Amino acid sequence: MEKERLKGSLYISTKDIQVLNGCSLRHAQRELKALTDILQIRRDRITVKAYCEYWGLDYDEVISHINPYR
Repeated sequence: MEKERLKGSLYISTKDIQVLNGCSLRHAQRELKALTDILQIRRDRITVKAYCEYWGLDYDEVISHINPYR
């Protein structure tokens, strides 16, 4: 079985975080801001893979969950 490819950008967005966590836009923005502070990366440059590694999430599961919303 072929792995599902990530649609769109390699970078995670607040919308992606909302979809994954079922949270509000403001909460997603806070989470992304906290992660950028911890990883010391520009806010618009956190990849989906880095997000998954930080939170200990399965990359393939995350992709299959956010792809329909991209």
